[in-house]
Amino acid sequence: MKNQVKRAIYLLGCIAGVLLFIGCKSIDDKIIGEWNEAGNTNNLHVFSMTLDKTHHASLNIGGAMIGGKGNVTNKGQQMELTYKVDCSKEPYTIKFVPTIGGLTNTEPFIQGIFRFISENKMEIRIWMNNEDRVTKFNVNDMENHTILIRK
Repeated sequence: MKNQVKRAIYLLGCIAGVLLFIGCKSIDDKIIGEWNEAGNTNNLHVFSMTLDKTHHASLNIGGAMIGGKGNVTNKGQQMELTYKVDCSKEPYTIKFVPTIGGLTNTEPFIQGIFRFISENKMEIRIWMNNEDRVTKFNVNDMENHTILIRK
């Protein structure tokens, strides 16, 4: 009897692990693309992002372009920006991590939480690494909050 219980627990653990992996893979695929701020009719986006399948990211924050793949900083160093998604719980988290001159930061410099409203629409809250971490969406707290639409 004990062996059957252990076996059942082991199998449930394996199934949960596979489902989590499949769920993360589908979120990873779903987030790829160019995302622009909803309702913004000019090209001066407060926030937009482009994410690719190699996990490179380009961010447009207030008109300043950050990241991408193979860019050069103003000091002449190679710079890349990658992203990591954690889909183990909702809302999902995303971390943007820079690599400058071949050295990858251990800490992300921009983080966020997000959730999908539809296939081509997401809600996201972002913050800089030195700011308090946001853990949920709250209609009474709209700071650093935006709706993005896939272009």
